[in-house]
Amino acid sequence: MPPLRAVLPRAGTYLVPYLVAAALGATGAATWIQPPLTIAGGMGLMLAATLTIYFFEPWSVANLRAWCLTAAMMIGWITILMVSQAIWSSVLDHRGQQVVARVAEVHPSFRNDAPTYTLTHDGMTIPGRLSDWPGHDPFAGEETQGSAGELVVVIRDPEGLVDPRLPEELAAAQGALATAAILLVVIAILCLVAARGYDREAFEERRYRSEYRRALALRSRSATQYPTRSAPHRGPSACDEHDRRALGWGRDDDRAA
Repeated sequence: MPPLRAVLPRAGTYLVPYLVAAALGATGAATWIQPPLTIAGGMGLMLAATLTIYFFEPWSVANLRAWCLTAAMMIGWITILMVSQAIWSSVLDHRGQQVVARVAEVHPSFRNDAPTYTLTHDGMTIPGRLSDWPGHDPFAGEETQGSAGELVVVIRDPEGLVDPRLPEELAAAQGALATAAILLVVIAILCLVAARGYDREAFEERRYRSEYRRALALRSRSATQYPTRSAPHRGPSACDEHDRRALGWGRDDDRAA
């Protein structure tokens, strides 16, 4: 097996598509993609990254490389969510303004259980949409929703780069950057193991081909040294006396004599 440093270039090749997908997905999710599309968009980007690797270096069975890259795809999707949280939380920490906004319009979601809200402040529309509501916690069975005209305290970006967020959302996203960094390290390790698995596959294939060629050479050498001789066909008229007696020919003649 090759040393570990020999697989680093291939591991980097595997890692690059996931990093590009994570950067695109996180940037889009933090700025203009609405939450209902973040999950599908993030998974689509990570699937595209995995298929890109498969296109250049396909695998035929579910081996170590396939399992590692599948795990990297799933963790990469979570990484997109964490990086997007880190982006908008950093922007709002740096220049966010806490204001009391009014709901101007409610936008229903696909399942109509997590609508988004267009807000106004001082008669001006706040760029982006609020994707949560105070007290809304579907995991705890609390699905409170706002309605048009209600007031809500949010933290907004004066330049409109990121969506407005609730203060509790900003507090919950403080550890997103550290979590995203850990997940990226895990993806890098999985890519390293996958690259190691590729070299192991190549090593096993080379060994199999070498043993196969050696077996063919031994068989050819054996056939040359010990050829199989086949006796020519002889009819009854060409048989010698021993063969005639072994076959039972001539017994009647002997008895008659």
